Parts: sequence; structure tokens; C-alpha cells
Amino acid sequence: MDFSVENLSLLDFIFDFQWNSNALSNFMGPNADLNWLTKVQISFDLENSWILWPKTPHTSVVSAVYSTLNDDSTVAHWHGWRQIWQLVVAPRVRTFVWRLAHSRLPTCDIFYNLNFGPQTHCVLCNLVPETTHHIFWDSCKTLSCWSNILNSLGLSLSSMNILSTGAWLVSHFNHWSDHQFVKAVIAFSLWLIWKARCNAIFKKISPNFNLIPTQARCLAKEYSKKPNKFLRDVYSCTLNPSVSIFSDASWINDTCNAGLGFLITIDNNNLLLAGSVAAPLDSPIQAEAAAMILALEECIKRRWWPSTIFSDCIGLLNLIKNFQISVAWHLDLEARRLRSLLHQLQNPNLEYIPREDNLVADALSKHAHLNPELSLFAKGMQLPFWFFNACSSMNIAP
Repeated sequence: MDFSVENLSLLDFIFDFQWNSNALSNFMGPNADLNWLTKVQISFDLENSWILWPKTPHTSVVSAVYSTLNDDSTVAHWHGWRQIWQLVVAPRVRTFVWRLAHSRLPTCDIFYNLNFGPQTHCVLCNLVPETTHHIFWDSCKTLSCWSNILNSLGLSLSSMNILSTGAWLVSHFNHWSDHQFVKAVIAFSLWLIWKARCNAIFKKISPNFNLIPTQARCLAKEYSKKPNKFLRDVYSCTLNPSVSIFSDASWINDTCNAGLGFLITIDNNNLLLAGSVAAPLDSPIQAEAAAMILALEECIKRRWWPSTIFSDCIGLLNLIKNFQISVAWHLDLEARRLRSLLHQLQNPNLEYIPREDNLVADALSKHAHLNPELSLFAKGMQLPFWFFNACSSMNIAP
């Protein structure tokens, strides 16, 4: 059969209300799967939504197709698309989840299929070619990470199917009072896995998947609460004797303004809370005392019971342990306040540490002193990567 491609229509392949096998074979050649094609039913009664006419002379066929596909009367919508934009996460993470759901992340298999690059093995495991599904759901590295994440959320590994299919976006997680928090943890986990993959490729940084569950939870917790300008609440704790406090202050004679910094850790240097605030004070020793007072007050407020308090100021420790009003009369109020707070916390140990072992608290105090009006912990702002790097340098998990 001879065909005129310019005038070709679907009716040329239909005879007596059925597919014309000979016409299909002549047009498509011997490789055509006629058995499958002829199983497709033809209906002449239903409306054909694929016959599209531009609404105006200025409307393109592409926009008409898009309008038809997004018309409620012709296409059943998946509610997950709307749920992506309601996630309680950073805007960049919502955009990332949207791209992931559309399989539009720039992975090696995408570039290979577009003939933009060679087929490359997964940078995380180096075992199989990299695909989007493998990075997030099949890699041995990410599977171990998901196991820890699901366990922390009270979910089993059988929930992986809910994650990989995107059903988590429309699930309610009834065993949690705040199912939006669970979704935020999952979204942040996906984003952190992708960041680990990109850092491994472009910055040659070996990914640490053991930190991702904790980081995802603390980010979700941060975005689930109202922002606080001076405090970064990371981890939840009610009672644990291994809580430690590190405090420090930054003070310059010319200004009489101080920066106060502290961090509170638990269990092998996991971060509980970090604080950074500026205050007008008269002397360095007053600033050191104010930083420790601030940390102790936060512990009492949250019912945390520190076992050890570290400071790199010997003068402050001597003031607390051997206060003599005849010598340090100008610090009487600070000394009384410190002793009262320590008594409420059952008198934890006070220890001196060198400044090089107190770098995170020192960095927080300098930040408050140099940027008294700048909040690095407010929702929607750039994350304080300098703070994360300072924690990592001291083997503290932020």
C-alpha cells in the first residue's frame, strides 16, 4: 500500500471499524508488534481529547495540550502534586522534591540518554550505573540511611514502597500527631542524600550517611516551630546525665559590647542547643558569666540536667568556686546568680578546657559580637554553614 505522508490520517489504518493489519504492517515494517497494536480498542462514540484547537490565534498547540492534561474533566489529578507545595520545609527543598517526583534531576543516566556524557557508576556505591531510583532507594548506602530514618520515625522498612512511589506525600501517618513533621523529615532526608551525592562528585567530600537522620530531624524540627533569633534547638531531650555545656564570650574594650555563645551537647557530642546573642557589658569576666548564665537558664527551662560545664576562662571558674566579695565585689550579682542556677541543676562539675577545644562556642560568641542584629537561625534564611563546619571540626553532629 502506498501512503501519502502529508495527507496521512488515522482512518487509513482502520477498516470495518477495526485495525487494518496489512496497512499497519506496510507502514511500520516487519518489526511492528501487530499483536499488541490490534489489542488496542477503537471507540467511535467517546470524545477524543487529543483533537486540540487553539483557544485563540495567540495560543500555541503546546499550551492547549497542557490545558487539556490539567483539566479536571479529562485527567484524574494526583493530590501529591499539591502536597509538595504544602511541605513545611525550605522553598528549595520543595522545588527539589517536585523535580524528583518528575524525574528531572540531573543524574548521570539522564545525561547518558541525552548523549551528553558516558554511562557512569553511582558515586555512592560504585557498583551499578547511576539512576535516580538507585540513588534514593536502591543503593546500599541510602538503604542503611533510610533504615535509621524510618526507625527514628517508628516506621518499618516495609514503608520503603510508600517512599519510593511518592505515596508518603498523601499519607497521614496516624501514629504521629503531626504528620507534616514526618513528611518534612522525609523531604529533608531526600535533599540531604542528593547534597551528599553532589558533594561527593563536585567537592570530593566523602558522604557521611550516619549524620543524615539527625540532620533531617533537626531541620524538620526547626521549620516546624516559630523561628528564634538567638537559639538553635536541634535535638529533643528530657533527662540525661551526659548533657554538657560549653560557653564563651567575645568582648572588646573600645565598645563595651559583648557577644555571648554557648552550645549544649548530649551523648557522644550530639548537639542539643546552640545560642548566640549580643549584650552590653562592662568587662570580659562579666561577659563570660553572662554566657554561662544564659546556657544554664536554657537548661532549666527545658528540664535538662548537665553533668559537666566547660569554660576556657579560668577567672570565671575561680569566681564560682572561690568567690570573695572583698575582691570581686563588682561581680556579686553574677556570682550569686551562677551559684543559684548551679544549685538548681544539682551542682554539675565545672572544668577548664583550652580555647582550641572550645572553638564552636567561641565562634558563636564572635558571630553575636560582630553581627548583633543578624539572625542565622530564622526560618527561610540561608543555613549557617559556618556553624555546621565549626561543629564538624570538633566532631559534633549538628
